[in-house]
Amino acid sequence: MSDAVSILLCGAAGKMGKEAVKAIQGRADLRLAAAVTQRSGLGSDAGSYAGIEAIGVTLGDDCYAALAALPSPAVVVDLSRGEPAFAHAEKA
Repeated sequence: MSDAVSILLCGAAGKMGKEAVKAIQGRADLRLAAAVTQRSGLGSDAGSYAGIEAIGVTLGDDCYAALAALPSPAVVVDLSRGEPAFAHAEKA
């Protein structure tokens, strides 16, 4: 869908992040544009790591690079821990 909202998901490999991947993929009006983790799963497909089909989005480790590469407008969903989330919000 060309009108889908692009989403950058930080904390994508955690418990809530995996659920967010599933929820985003279940919506035609949303598109997971990038997924970032500082935990296990780095380099894996975000969908496969979340327990669904592969979606063609690789779990990366650089939130700032992913943010810079996002189309505009976009939404950042940050499910990482407090300190990194605060830093990501300042940068966004």
